[in-house]
Amino acid sequence: VARTLPTSLNQREAIDAARQQVIDTFRSNVICLLEYDEAHDEWIPKLTEGCAVKPTSSVDELPVHLRQAMDSREPWLVPDLTAGSLPGISPTSGSGLYTKLESRGRVVGVLGIEHATPGQYRDRDRRLLLGMADVVALTLDNAATQALDLGRVEALQADVSARPWWYFSA
Repeated sequence: VARTLPTSLNQREAIDAARQQVIDTFRSNVICLLEYDEAHDEWIPKLTEGCAVKPTSSVDELPVHLRQAMDSREPWLVPDLTAGSLPGISPTSGSGLYTKLESRGRVVGVLGIEHATPGQYRDRDRRLLLGMADVVALTLDNAATQALDLGRVEALQADVSARPWWYFSA
């Protein structure tokens, strides 16, 4: 499956494009995309479908499979969530895929995908998610950088606008 970067750096549009790729590729019932906020050391939901998560979470408060994905180099596959004592992000999920999202050498987010049917996801799906995760991570990182840059420009414009006209005359 070929993956392309979204045409927009707008975070909402980029997340919507990632959502559609996840649905088209994995036919998931649950999608949970959390972005890491370095400034506050917390995880913020950017996309939640079929699940409920807190508005912000510490790493210890993340659903268990998302935490496990943080320690794995590749996507974490749980083919049967009904067989163990650790539920998925949604208590009705039967199988799941989970991955950390890394860009430019740092973790920018984490993504969980679940389906109601046990055995729905296999190793092939894990490999597909590995390729998709790189694009989603870069998209999140680029959109966050653009938002930060835009905030700096707006602050500079406000600073310039607040100064009297004579401040700039030589």
